[in-house]
Formats: sequence, C-alpha cells, structure tokens
Amino acid sequence: MGTVFKTCTVFVKSKMLPMLFDLVKSNKIKTITVSTLCIVLASVLTGITIATNVVYINDGNETKVLYTMKTDAEEILESQGVKLSPDDEIKFDGFDENNVGTINVLRAFDIPVTADGETKQIAVTDATVAEVLELADVELSEDDLINVGLNEKVHENTEIIVNRVTYRTVNQTTAIPFTVNKQSTLMLGKGKTKIATAGKEGVRLTVTKEKLVDGEVVESEVLQEKVETNPIAQLLLVGIAPKSPVSVLTPPSSLKLDANGVPTSYKRKVTGKSVAYSALGRKTKLKPGNVAVDYRKFPKGSKLWICTPDQKYVYGYAVAADTGAFAQDPNSSVLVDLFFGSYRESVNWGAKQVDIYVLD
Repeated sequence: MGTVFKTCTVFVKSKMLPMLFDLVKSNKIKTITVSTLCIVLASVLTGITIATNVVYINDGNETKVLYTMKTDAEEILESQGVKLSPDDEIKFDGFDENNVGTINVLRAFDIPVTADGETKQIAVTDATVAEVLELADVELSEDDLINVGLNEKVHENTEIIVNRVTYRTVNQTTAIPFTVNKQSTLMLGKGKTKIATAGKEGVRLTVTKEKLVDGEVVESEVLQEKVETNPIAQLLLVGIAPKSPVSVLTPPSSLKLDANGVPTSYKRKVTGKSVAYSALGRKTKLKPGNVAVDYRKFPKGSKLWICTPDQKYVYGYAVAADTGAFAQDPNSSVLVDLFFGSYRESVNWGAKQVDIYVLD
C-alpha cells in the first residue's frame, strides 16, 4: 500500500467535493456521468486520485466535465467519443494551477461566397467577412460592391455576394440625315424628278462613360457630343414643263411658263421650220440646247424657247451657238437647226414646224 501512495498523487482536497456540487447546482456543468462522480467520491474517501485533471468540454450547447490523467486535448476528446471534422477547431489553453482546464470545440459551417459568376462554399468556425474572402481567393477593388461589412463576424446564415463594378468609355458614331432641297425646272416634264446634287449623311460622334455591374450596364453619362462631318443637302430637280424638253441647258430663273408651256414673258415669237443634226461621232462642244440659226435673225448667244405650236414636242431652252449652211441660202425655208446628242435622236425629230420665243 505504501508503494501505491508513492505512485499516486494526492489531489482531492477537502474543498473539491463541495466545488463539484456547486458547479452542478449552478448549471455550469450540464452533463456529469455516474462514473465520474464515483471517481471523485472514491478519491475523497481514500485520499488517492486516479485522475489528476479536471476538464470541461464545451461542444455547442453541451458541456461535459471529465476527470482524466490525459493532457492532450485531442486524446481527451477521442476518449469521450467526440468526433471532429477536418474544418472543426479546438481551443485549449492547458490546465491552470488547480489542474482545471476547458476545451472549446468550434464546429465549422459553410459560408457561400458568390463572385465573378461562381459560388464557393468556405468552411469556417470563427471568422470575419474579410477573412472568408481571403480564404475564397476573392480580391476586392475600391469600386466593387459587397452585401455585408468586411469586419462583420460571419454566422451560419451569412451569405457573401460580391458585385464587380467596372467602367468603360464608348465612342459611338451616328448618321445625321441630309435635307432635300427641291428646285423647279423646265428641263423635266411635269412631275418628273432628277437628282442634281447627291445628298450625303453627316457623322455625329458621341462619347459615353458607362458603369457596369457584373458586366451589365446600369448607368451611362454622355461626356462629349460633336459633329464630325456636316451633312450635304440633296438638290432635287422637279420638272414643271408640260413635256420633257430635249435641251440639257439650264434655263435662267427668270423663265416662267404658263399652264400651256408657253413663256409668260418674251420679246417676240417667230414660227418656222426646224430640222435636226448631231455630231455624227465627231468631237464637239455643242450640247442639246445649242442651235444653229441665221445670226441676222437671231444674234449669236440669243436665248430662246423652242416648241411645236401644239406643245406636243418641246425642244426647250436653247442658245444660238452655231450657224448653218441654210443661213446662206436665200431660198431655204429652214428657220433653225436643232442639235441632238445622237444621230438617231436627230432623225426621230426630223423636220417640224416650231414656235421660237425670243427671251432677250
């Protein structure tokens, strides 16, 4: 018996048993096994302790008290059948001078972290939002949005959502429509149109700053808007002549026609025979509208309007620009020789009675 006393440690003092019952009564220990109580009683009665350490095990809402000779926290928990997951944590600061210690078991829970179109489950026991983001390898820029504070402690219902905020500058060009200016002309038949000057759209540049959240545009601001190219107006000729004239010369703006296609103002009118001619493939500066006359009757450069008396055929605005052989023949009945762009057109005209209105 003396050897037993030498190898065992006298641990339980007279105040140990009252302290144990005080802990039970105060609910600080919620679970105490019969075997543990028997060990304590045996130790008090015999003065010999088999267990030298008192351990409180806090696991969630459950607290256990244990008398043991073990000093390693994991061995103590294993002896009590307390199983740990790889992410659970143990907090144990060792035993105090009275050989009393506390083991806190922190159970891990998953925190969902959503960022960049992906959700990760991060297992933690005690962490802030910033620490969870670090574990998830999620870095924040100063413009990014987050649904919880970085310094907040996470709990089992915490969900972390990161929205990426980016900015971009967009240059966009848009067309500026051109206007259409209409101009009446006697060179086209009534209701007919011809584009004299082609219109061209202008170009407007708009510079916009856009804010994107997770790639979606949520705000935009126009930084600059300017006209890079002005539009060019289209000039559209609108015919007002009863018939489309042959002449391609542009008449003066002072020339006006009445409802019958007759000039409203002219110096004199001469009626006679007209014939037609063309360049026959030779180079010439003459254009339809240039006519050959007897300069004694119509001085060179005279401005004329030529049509048949019934307005069925309209040669149109003409200028005395040439003289023909007929002008030297006193017996010729030809009053004017009309120039056409092709031989076929001149043949189609043939010889016709015309009225010549001298405009100046």
